[in-house]
Amino acid sequence: MAGIWVYAEPKDGSFPRVTFEMLAAARSMAAEGDGSVTAVVLGSGLADVSLDCLAHAGADAIAVLDDAALATYTTDAYASALQALAEQQRPDAVLFAEGGDGT
Repeated sequence: MAGIWVYAEPKDGSFPRVTFEMLAAARSMAAEGDGSVTAVVLGSGLADVSLDCLAHAGADAIAVLDDAALATYTTDAYASALQALAEQQRPDAVLFAEGGDGT
């Protein structure tokens, strides 16, 4: 297994609880197949976001795409950025949380 990605979307400088739940699920899945877990963080101005919590929650790696084009969420921009990264890295699976408040 090449790896499992978890889409980690920061909200007000931190990550919602569902991010850590997905990392735990990904860690369990990766252990079954000797794979790795990568937290994928997209956005703009991410320098103020603490990423250490993602590693402590089970991410083996953290991929950050900090781009001004991602300052305001649009489905097209975020999907294009994630698609380009996925085509380069070829993960086995990508986990996303259902929409909502993320708590």
